[in-house]
Amino acid sequence: MSTPERLEYKGYTGVCEYQPKTESFAGHVEGIRDEITFYGGSVDQLRHEMATSVDIYLGWCEERGLEPESPRATDRNPITLRAIFHLLRQGTVGPWVFQRLIGRFAPRWLRRLLP
Repeated sequence: MSTPERLEYKGYTGVCEYQPKTESFAGHVEGIRDEITFYGGSVDQLRHEMATSVDIYLGWCEERGLEPESPRATDRNPITLRAIFHLLRQGTVGPWVFQRLIGRFAPRWLRRLLP
């Protein structure tokens, strides 16, 4: 079974990869700061889960009167949470730098949940 490298739904692009330890697929939507993830045991399930995750995100934004991030709106700011966590794990940045980066680049919905 081949894995689709990219999935499209409502203008959002999902990137996925096979996780051999769990024998499943994991993916995320790229091109936005907000984090949208999805998981599935098959390609069809992965497509369905991506659509469901995007719809949940759009509904969540609508319920709160927020404008959802449009795909590629963050091209001018290439740093992502994934990159920040990678730098922290490598020891490239210290915890204080990590806290400042998270405060600046965390998804809007996550920042609203933090005290």
